Amino acid sequence: MRRLRTILGAGTALAAALLGATPAAAQPALAGTTFCFPSSPSDVTSQVSVWTTVHIRNCPWRDGSTMTLPAQTLNSVCQATGETVTDPVYGSNNWWTYVILGENSGWISNIYLRGDAHLNNVPDCASITQH
Repeated sequence: MRRLRTILGAGTALAAALLGATPAAAQPALAGTTFCFPSSPSDVTSQVSVWTTVHIRNCPWRDGSTMTLPAQTLNSVCQATGETVTDPVYGSNNWWTYVILGENSGWISNIYLRGDAHLNNVPDCASITQH
């Protein structure tokens, strides 16, 4: 059985390499995961400043896969309303900003970005598509 798993694992890694993907062991399980993209996901409009360690999400809500980042400045595309996030110190906010960091992109709740609840320097997303 162990040899079978090793062979299957090698086959998965080979298939991933041929398809230009990362082997499954190195990435989160994405089966059934929903991704949300703004209508123009590659058009960086401005930069936003994250003031604390934050999770980047697949969609503007707290469920789903995440990637954790330390406080930093990120390129943003647009912002949209989503799930309300509540912080005991900073209150509640339902605005989320779509950001791009190298090859990665996703949504950060505006409650963790410097500025108002609705950021003045980031345009609203025209639409969001779920995949």
